[in-house]
Amino acid sequence: MSHIAISQYIQVDQRVKSWGDTQPNSYRIYRRNGKETKIILDKELNTGDIVSLKGFLAWIKSHSINLEQSLFIFWGHGEGWIGSCRDFLSQDRLDLHEMQAALEEHTFKAVGFDACIMASLEVMEVLSRNTSFFLASQEIEPKEGWHYGEVQPEADDFLTFFERMANSYINQSFEKPLCLSLICLEKVPKLIAKLNILFEQLDPIFDEFKVISDGMPRIANGEYVDLYTLLDQFEISLPQVSKHAASLKKTIEREIIIHNYTNDMHYRGISIWLPTSVRNYKIERYAKLSFSVSCKEYVKILRRYVE
Repeated sequence: MSHIAISQYIQVDQRVKSWGDTQPNSYRIYRRNGKETKIILDKELNTGDIVSLKGFLAWIKSHSINLEQSLFIFWGHGEGWIGSCRDFLSQDRLDLHEMQAALEEHTFKAVGFDACIMASLEVMEVLSRNTSFFLASQEIEPKEGWHYGEVQPEADDFLTFFERMANSYINQSFEKPLCLSLICLEKVPKLIAKLNILFEQLDPIFDEFKVISDGMPRIANGEYVDLYTLLDQFEISLPQVSKHAASLKKTIEREIIIHNYTNDMHYRGISIWLPTSVRNYKIERYAKLSFSVSCKEYVKILRRYVE
């Protein structure tokens, strides 16, 4: 692996370093030829501002780092499709529209989220445009996050790095469920297109859909379900869409999930937002996501479900 970059906003050349200051400071750290340099920025950055992310990416490129061969890690609070990198001083966050706009001029080998509940299909849709591989959690992460000190990225390709990082994370001695999904993003648009057809087929049998959805275990913040498990229930209980649901499960298993690291098999790798009730403004926000534009039939049935 040639380089790793970690946002919020630290950049590290050849290895990862995190910090735990009581008061947040904006600075960048990089290491070259065995020498580590820490650059303190002139002012505190708002990590939820697109300008900060764009500036960070420009700074990386100014150091002749090839992003196409880099692993880029977002580190901070995650809120699924609502966004990540929440800045508590400004009460701002990077939403998916901002993330897409900041990243669209770059291509990454891999992107990771050391953040809560970011392994959702809505997030993956955004990253699939310019990223090959993705690592994130379906669940709430413990505050300790990933264990960067337990891996040696200098000697690893990015898949080995992800594997070692995921295993060190899952092997933490926490009673709560832990999971990290390693995803190939190339086929995510294909999955979403097929899902759109499935939910169009579910519209005439909405009552049956509602019964299954009501019985689905919620994960993370209580507003998400595991997509594979939902499809499994469709295959078992709804003969009208059974074959289509089974085909989608195969797509997930064979073409999208590289590995699902978990200590709880209720997590199969990909979440989707399916709240039991929600305020109207939130649905309207959700409907503007690029995922929602590509999967309009899901938004249509979701509106009926939460009303």
